Amino acid sequence: MPSEVEPRWLPIDVVMDLNRQEVAETGEPYFLRDVGALEAALLKPQNLWHYDHEDNMVVLASSLLFGIARNHPFEQGNKRTALGAAFLFLAVNGYHLIAPDTEKFGAIIVDILTGKLPEQDFIEVVAEHGVRPIW
Repeated sequence: MPSEVEPRWLPIDVVMDLNRQEVAETGEPYFLRDVGALEAALLKPQNLWHYDHEDNMVVLASSLLFGIARNHPFEQGNKRTALGAAFLFLAVNGYHLIAPDTEKFGAIIVDILTGKLPEQDFIEVVAEHGVRPIW
């Protein structure tokens, strides 16, 4: 059973702004290809919380990350936005990842999306680094 305090979920406009920032850094154009795909990705961790009673923040953040990355709602920057959204989700819920290696995470995400690794591997890498409460 999940804890009594429901996590703070990321609003769609926050994730859209995150993608705008990600693509602006590289000069890529911003374009939301499929709002339904983004909404579905944002609902993925909420469904885990409400229906599977999942309260592990790493699992919820990972489901958000892979929902965005796999649904590919943006024209550019989906993996970067997905990783940023997962870290932001952890932060707004009072957690931060200890000593993240973004290159390692990026490589693992690509390997998972291409079917070379199971999603569980990312959860294990995040758990290995440790997620700690901010306060």
